[in-house]
Amino acid sequence: MSRPLIALSLSVSLLSFGAVARAEGAAFDPEACVAGVRVAVGPPTIDPATARQILEQITSELGPQRASRCEDAATRVDVDLADPDRARVVVEAQEGEARRRIERTIDLAPIAEDGRALAIAIAVDEVAREVREQLAIRPRIPAPRPPRSPPRSEPELATPRLRRPSYGLGSALALDAFTTGQVLVGPDARAVALLGDHVGVVAHGGVRGALAWSGAHREAWAFGASLEVAKDTRAPSGVSGTIGVDGWLVRARPDVVATIAPSLGGAAWIRLAPSLRLTLDGRAALPVVPLRAAPHAASGVAVSWSLGVLATF
Repeated sequence: MSRPLIALSLSVSLLSFGAVARAEGAAFDPEACVAGVRVAVGPPTIDPATARQILEQITSELGPQRASRCEDAATRVDVDLADPDRARVVVEAQEGEARRRIERTIDLAPIAEDGRALAIAIAVDEVAREVREQLAIRPRIPAPRPPRSPPRSEPELATPRLRRPSYGLGSALALDAFTTGQVLVGPDARAVALLGDHVGVVAHGGVRGALAWSGAHREAWAFGASLEVAKDTRAPSGVSGTIGVDGWLVRARPDVVATIAPSLGGAAWIRLAPSLRLTLDGRAALPVVPLRAAPHAASGVAVSWSLGVLATF
């Protein structure tokens, strides 16, 4: 019967072809082409009548018409009967770059002599059909997709990174209390220079008024400078340690008295706005000489506190 064949290129290997037998011309090698299939029956020593009968049965199964040119055949089949009781059928096919090859051995021992040719023909038809089916369902490799461009980065949703400040200016309310009872209160101006991520220099100064200093009217000023050390002086919030020098000047008519004192303390700050900090400073200082203003003297240890704001730039 006739069956459509896909474009196949098949190679059939013929086993046990003896060069000596060919040279002597003793081999009978029937070959036929039908419906795009090239069929060869061997080996060369096969009985010509048997080979012709098998060839006719195969061509009848594959199609009624023989091809005029075997070179144009799309399928090649090899039937080898080196063992009279076993037939080896090999079908090899190719479509484009895809190739399929199936080999099958048929046991002819239980089949009568007059039915063996038909059994071989049916087996060839089944194997050829299986090859065609495998080629028809072979997986197809999809065409490569063009490379995708890297995704565009989305704007970060996190809080934008704040600019790292380098210096600051601010003001604070300061209180200086001496262990002998004198208390000075007043505004302070502050300037900060951040020398790096861990070190800063702070300078302050302001006018003071005496809360607990009896006697004549007095004017007082406080000033100082300190070195500030912190884990990160530029961070939005943090704490630091300070070491520096504080000084006071008091004018008590008609005298003007002054003293300086080494100080040790700490500071803390927290961000109120991107460039604004709330600051708290505390330190203890020991005046080198008492701050004398008759009839009292400010002596002993001075404890200073200040609370203020600092604008950073």
